[in-house]
Amino acid sequence: MKNSIALILILALAACQPSPQPTVSTAAAQKMVLEAEIAYEAVLTVAVAYSKRPRCTQPRTVITCSDPAIVAKLRAADDQITKALFAAMNVASTPGVTESKVVAAIAVATQGIPVLQSILDSAK
Repeated sequence: MKNSIALILILALAACQPSPQPTVSTAAAQKMVLEAEIAYEAVLTVAVAYSKRPRCTQPRTVITCSDPAIVAKLRAADDQITKALFAAMNVASTPGVTESKVVAAIAVATQGIPVLQSILDSAK
């Protein structure tokens, strides 16, 4: 009888515990981060092309040039995104990590992509 009561109490306590979140395989998590990096590289390619232009001077001597202030903003945004993507890859490489943690890390990393795009749009 005591064993039955103890078993019932153990089962009741186990039922009250929050269920663990499903984990994602390391390869699948890293693939998610790599997909985010591909989206970033599409915008980065345009940013690099803009940065390679000769710097604008006063008076303008070249038709297509890059504003030094814009280039500085692009570099700062690039640094932030690169660091966040590196952090996301570290999260994704953690064995037993939950998918929600990987998704959250990717969200932080990719929030800078629209910022980078808006800096490029302001240069046009």
